[in-house]
Amino acid sequence: MVKSSKTEGYRLPDDAQVLIEAFNTRPDYVYKEQQVAIYIDGPHHEKENQRKLDDVLTKELEDAGLLVIRFPKEQSAWKAIFIKYPEIFGAAKE
Repeated sequence: MVKSSKTEGYRLPDDAQVLIEAFNTRPDYVYKEQQVAIYIDGPHHEKENQRKLDDVLTKELEDAGLLVIRFPKEQSAWKAIFIKYPEIFGAAKE
């Protein structure tokens, strides 16, 4: 998800680190038109307390009409997430 010259054919986010004041959160990336908040969850998101906080925030954002997509720290899992949401990321170049 890092902006670079090599995008693998996926659509890049519209913005990064945008504060959503109503929820006191700053997603790593956003797709404005599709109303999507992207989080890249690092190792501290594996702790039980942080997972609970993440779950609450995700539900609140989704209840407000946003789609929340979380990428785990294991980048090997990312391709499956890109494929799951072609309407957000587009299709990869073959």
